[in-house]
Amino acid sequence: MSRDKGELSKPRPRVYAQNREQLLRGKILDSYPSLRRFALDAGIPYSTLMTLLTRGVGGASFDTVARICHALELDIDELYCGD
Repeated sequence: MSRDKGELSKPRPRVYAQNREQLLRGKILDSYPSLRRFALDAGIPYSTLMTLLTRGVGGASFDTVARICHALELDIDELYCGD
């Protein structure tokens, strides 16, 4: 497709890759009114959830990640592999 030199190009929308923490935060807030409500329903301390979302999933215990994934009906493989 050719363009005339005088034609302005339309700005392309930016696509940002989401990290695991952003993915979790988005899924939580899509389904729950707040992070605190989610933590209560998932049976994990709010402080643990906030630490996980700010410092990374990699340092969290498997049990905590499993509870979060179960509450969100998210396959753990989807979280770690992105599939």
